[in-house]
Amino acid sequence: DPVVSTTTSTTPQQLEAGAAWAFSVVTKENGGTVIDNPLDIVGLYDNSLSLDSGPISRQTYVGAGTHDVVYSLTVPGDYAYTLRVNLMPLAANPYEVTIVPGPTYAPMSGASGAGLVESKVGETVEFVVVARDEYGNRRRAGGDIVLASVSSVDSQVLVSCTDNSDGSYTCAYATQIGGSYVLSVQLNSVAIGGSPWSFKVLAVCDVGYFAQTEYGPCLACPLEAYSDVVNAPECKACPPHTSATPLASSIYNCTCLKGYFQPDQLSGLPCLRCPEGGICPG
Repeated sequence: DPVVSTTTSTTPQQLEAGAAWAFSVVTKENGGTVIDNPLDIVGLYDNSLSLDSGPISRQTYVGAGTHDVVYSLTVPGDYAYTLRVNLMPLAANPYEVTIVPGPTYAPMSGASGAGLVESKVGETVEFVVVARDEYGNRRRAGGDIVLASVSSVDSQVLVSCTDNSDGSYTCAYATQIGGSYVLSVQLNSVAIGGSPWSFKVLAVCDVGYFAQTEYGPCLACPLEAYSDVVNAPECKACPPHTSATPLASSIYNCTCLKGYFQPDQLSGLPCLRCPEGGICPG
């Protein structure tokens, strides 16, 4: 008789994902006599499902009318169950269970953001680390020890990480030297999923300069040339018989050399040799 059957279970329950809730049920008949029947079906039934779905717990018959019941779930949420014996509910019902994410498990955790892919010299870039438990559930609280490093063959870059107190951590860094880098991230001294990442730090060369390689360094254009775009792979030559001011950023910075003149007195155009007897200061 489910009404007089007894159990060690209590409600409500809060469990971490994957944790086991174990209790026992002693089946009894009306009057309190123990029913020694290993074929009795004892377990928790989800109130949102039909009885045909069967119990969501496991049972083991240990003798003397005692059935050990074990319940475990890996999906966070609030659940309502009914404890039944042969589909009949026990007196103490319903059972309320809250599943919360388990401890941080670094291999299931991950990171995302521009800082994992590419950056530019002098630019501060960010990425976000998200802590998850071993079942992939996002953690809802902070407190993990986050260790991130950005390094190249000859450079080590400081990475700062901020605990957002919601299971995520915002990290930022800025590199001052271009090149190929590796980013490594650990949670509680264990590498997170996807770590390490390889990425490039590209040069940012202003107008008037050119990038010797995609990583730099940035070099000034010579006096006979100019650069009018950022990150120019090379400088552009001034028109014939002209030279530019230092760090020229436009063809209009190219003016006539001494001994030459521009008939229309315009900059950025080829110059002609000064006529005999003329004065052409450039």
